[in-house]
Amino acid sequence: MLPLLVHGPQPRPVPVVIHIIGVHHGIQHNGGDLRYIPGLAALREQFGYYLMGVVKEFGISVLAEELNQDALAMFHASESLAESVAGKLGIAHVFCEPDL
Repeated sequence: MLPLLVHGPQPRPVPVVIHIIGVHHGIQHNGGDLRYIPGLAALREQFGYYLMGVVKEFGISVLAEELNQDALAMFHASESLAESVAGKLGIAHVFCEPDL
């Protein structure tokens, strides 16, 4: 069998850019004892708007976070903020922390 030879201009690889945003874990989800801290709900809301703006500004297609379903259950959280934002914007979300 002969190798396939492709002639002409080849598509250029698309560069992959990763943006890393750090945040206090209490803002990352809506569970745990931290949820009773005054002002935390407002910080979560502000961070949600910030994430939405970053996603739109840079054309981000996936929000990944260092969190998982086990951690959400451990903190009795009903949602991850990044997962919620990804759902609202119609983009993918990935948990990137190993299971506990």
